[in-house]
Amino acid sequence: MILRNVAIGALAIVLTSASSQAQTLTNMGSFGSRRPELPVASIRAAASRDMARRVGARQSRQAIAPQAPAAAAQQELSEWQAAADAAEADPRHFSELLRAHLRSPDRDLPETELGTAVRIAGIAADTFAFNEYISAFPVAERAKFDDARDRLSTLVATATTEPPKNEVMVVADGNFRGETSGGGEGAPVGTGSLALQAMMPSGLWKASIAIASTQDTITDGFGTALLAPASGKALTSGLLDVHLAAFPTPGIPLHLYASVAREQWQVQDTPSVRAAGVTVLGLGALFYRQVASATVQNTDLSLVLEAGGAARFLGGNILSEADSVRLRVLSTRRTAFIGPEVGLQLSVGKMSGALQLYYMPRRNDEHVPNFSGLQLVAGIGVTGELFGGLGR
Repeated sequence: MILRNVAIGALAIVLTSASSQAQTLTNMGSFGSRRPELPVASIRAAASRDMARRVGARQSRQAIAPQAPAAAAQQELSEWQAAADAAEADPRHFSELLRAHLRSPDRDLPETELGTAVRIAGIAADTFAFNEYISAFPVAERAKFDDARDRLSTLVATATTEPPKNEVMVVADGNFRGETSGGGEGAPVGTGSLALQAMMPSGLWKASIAIASTQDTITDGFGTALLAPASGKALTSGLLDVHLAAFPTPGIPLHLYASVAREQWQVQDTPSVRAAGVTVLGLGALFYRQVASATVQNTDLSLVLEAGGAARFLGGNILSEADSVRLRVLSTRRTAFIGPEVGLQLSVGKMSGALQLYYMPRRNDEHVPNFSGLQLVAGIGVTGELFGGLGR
């Protein structure tokens, strides 16, 4: 769920590959007989818009400071060479930005070296757009663009035809969350986790284990502990979180999670009753969509929505306690709960804020405080990469 995976908003950009729209680009002279499969429609849509913007900018500069055609061509050539240098220096981020731009060509690219490189690369990779663009320059100057064009076109082909390599890293997560509805019982809980994260063509996979928690024995807000089960005791609580790129229907990403937590529950006003060990299993399946993204001063911003179903299951020693104890704690004998879940996450770089809305239906007028009915949980978190690398 979003609250347990605060780093997902910035990484969601690369989950859906633009190569799903591929067709043969027969007029790619830069590639000779290779003729790779490229997303032609996406490239041409982006190249058309980027060319209009670039030509307009050039005309504005010439209106302010008129230049001879050869001088204008030399200035443009310098920008093309700088774009090729920037793309080759950071091919990974260039590829990510290019694929995002091909999916949404109407969105503005960041005003950075890589943003400029992506704009120019779209023109370079499409013969029609390139010929239209270059026609404004003297014939003698046009051949000078070939080297930069070939370099950028090769990077475009690599980014749009080769599947991204698997990337594995170890990250540290810290989050702080609490319930904002249902009476507000239970103190907000802080949890620190160590996670192994793998980004693959199929999606993002993450397995984490809690290594620190601000809460050991729970004395109130038991319903809240059921909603966010990954915040149990250190070394006995963990989460498997998977964001599939497009399953089961292409173009509809799916978020799956499974979590387990070991906790101690104590009835606060009944000291004669010993703390009972509780195991909480959480499952969820939600469709998600990144509805907005941007880069501001080299910081990634994203807004993600998700909706689906959640299930919570109660186990452990508390099930062997007398019914009176369980009824005192949860006001129900039930051990399985299923209902809808909706989430919203705003990510800013390594930090994230999230809201998660649950609805757990009541049965036979039983009401679990801080759990039954509509419940809203809010949280903030931060993720830091410890080390990682590319796999096959």
